[in-house]
Amino acid sequence: MKKIAARIVTMILVAALVLSGFNFSKMPVYAATASSINDSDVWLKQGSRECVITSAAMIMRRYCILRGDSNWRDIVVDSQLKYDLTGSTTGKSMKFTPVYTKGGRNIRFDCQRLSTDNATKKQELISLLQQHPEGILIWGYYATNAPHGIVLTDYTNGTFYVADPANCKPNGRIPLSSAYGIDTLGELRQYWNITGSDITATVGHYPEGNLDVVQGEKGSITLWGWAFDEDAYGKNLSVEVYIGGPAGSTGSEKHVLTADKPRPDVNAAYSNVPGPNHGFEAFNLKTNKRGKQTVYVYAV
Repeated sequence: MKKIAARIVTMILVAALVLSGFNFSKMPVYAATASSINDSDVWLKQGSRECVITSAAMIMRRYCILRGDSNWRDIVVDSQLKYDLTGSTTGKSMKFTPVYTKGGRNIRFDCQRLSTDNATKKQELISLLQQHPEGILIWGYYATNAPHGIVLTDYTNGTFYVADPANCKPNGRIPLSSAYGIDTLGELRQYWNITGSDITATVGHYPEGNLDVVQGEKGSITLWGWAFDEDAYGKNLSVEVYIGGPAGSTGSEKHVLTADKPRPDVNAAYSNVPGPNHGFEAFNLKTNKRGKQTVYVYAV
């Protein structure tokens, strides 16, 4: 059992809304360290025919960041990773249910086929990303006997984004349509996702919070909610609001609030609230974004 003595200090709340109306949907709350899963050091480039195992390494790095593993950079495409994922120190083809054992992490994968119907496949992938913020490994053919594997990182503002290990593509998130070869839903055949691990945080607590309301108007949003960290008595958390993409993504618009407003209802509901004021709010927060946008709220 790997024990990671690292504070988990960031909570992510996600909502999608239309800035000309009031339609929005909340997505699951995830915890992450202050080091972003989109850190420039997360991304890796493949060796010859190593696209799948390189993509798996990037997903595991993001997974470890989300769980407070400060040693995530030691996940590299080396002989141990190749052996764990392929069964050979020189292997290229990933097993269906491999386990990555380095450092006692025991990160477990499972492989499944995707639907052949593109509309169904789209919904499958969106649902998988909501369950797996670290991303999923997708694989397919772009020509006869020409397979490729990439990381599906997120679905933002109606677009799937990926990290492509191909050396001819830039580091970081790019639209699926810009990926090497497998750049349409129809070319995606199967996926691997992480099903569990032996990584455990042993110090501190997850921050707690909720995004109560988010509403869109033309040129502005209104939102409020609450957040606190029971390990930081008297501290009012900073709340970072990103419109149009997650923190660290190109084109996202950042705003900073403070969770310092009275919320007696939160104090009444939670016995572990450290102090009286942990609400945040913004009325008619101006934005340059238009149309359907995704709003990411981070309590730091």
